[in-house]
Amino acid sequence: MRCAHELRSPVVRWSAIAALAVLLPAAACDVQYVRIGYGEDPLEALAGEWQGTWTSTADDGSGPLTVRVRQFRGEPLVELLLANPCLVPGDYDLSLRDGRIELGRAGEVVLRAAALADGSLGGSYDCGADRGVLTATWSRALPMPLDLAGPWQGELLRAGAPAEPLQVEFSQAAVGGGLELAAQVTAPGIDFAVDLAGLVEFGDADFQFLLRSPAAVSPELVLVGRGSREPLRIDLATLQWLDGGASAATALVRLEPLPD
Repeated sequence: MRCAHELRSPVVRWSAIAALAVLLPAAACDVQYVRIGYGEDPLEALAGEWQGTWTSTADDGSGPLTVRVRQFRGEPLVELLLANPCLVPGDYDLSLRDGRIELGRAGEVVLRAAALADGSLGGSYDCGADRGVLTATWSRALPMPLDLAGPWQGELLRAGAPAEPLQVEFSQAAVGGGLELAAQVTAPGIDFAVDLAGLVEFGDADFQFLLRSPAAVSPELVLVGRGSREPLRIDLATLQWLDGGASAATALVRLEPLPD
């Protein structure tokens, strides 16, 4: 794990989506997740942003904790931000039900948290490498994610060349507690429409995304960037052609959704 200071998750989602782009610096934590189970109304007691701390009972370690719970098309989304040795890259099972969050790995629950009667969030973690407690208080309501699905158009800007047309068809779905984004890209110099897939994160005023082509596609294509909620558009993004992991070419991208 390369994350020294922040670990994002739905549950442990990789921290910040734009890690490989010079446009959007952040720590890169490549953590995978697998499935989510939840009750009939998983968000009633947990929706919103929670701020608090984690404290080790094995040593004097501690740090900040942020938990964000919201939904997309009725499916829950969970984001957990903390730096702790119990949360390392791997496959996790996320369970969200009856005001409780559980994070499991290799058949063992490594983190538990629940909404308490006094309105706070409390819990514990235990993974062998460390154990301790979690405490947090509700901070604020969160804006819901936008739906980026549909056709977008814009332009591709390469150094020393005129702007070229670009078409992208986005699709979006909540999977395993995170928000997945896929795109079919059609652009000059690409002989066929290329399918890209990855994740998108929504902030209060903007969103960030990182999408890659399948490993079988050569050269690999990576679309990474940031967009605004209002007006809805992508003004800061790059499309990269990677050859053997090294950048073979890079172009700036601007996109707007086509009107209905």
